[in-house]
Amino acid sequence: MERRRHPRAEVRLEVDIEWDGRRGPALILDISRGGVLLASPLLRPPGVPEALRLHFGIWTGQRLLTRQVEARRVREAGAGVAYAFDTGDPLSQAVVSELLHYHACQQPPAADIA
Repeated sequence: MERRRHPRAEVRLEVDIEWDGRRGPALILDISRGGVLLASPLLRPPGVPEALRLHFGIWTGQRLLTRQVEARRVREAGAGVAYAFDTGDPLSQAVVSELLHYHACQQPPAADIA
């Protein structure tokens, strides 16, 4: 049974994650307005953080924007750990929308099918 409220985009985006004074690299495997699936050697049991902050850069085509968003752990998945964004926080949602927008702009156009 599908429980997701938001469509997911498969991506491979490098980010930094931060929690409890620790910081290190991670990879976003998929993202939606509701959350992300992260892969990182730092996210291995027993030290999987309940909440963390994602730090990432967004290339606009003209400059690099840096953004942060907080997320809470939902579950561990085979490929990584799922984290949810606060969908009630307008600032968090604006950051996620911006990331999704610029990611979509960077995708190559679909090939014409003749």
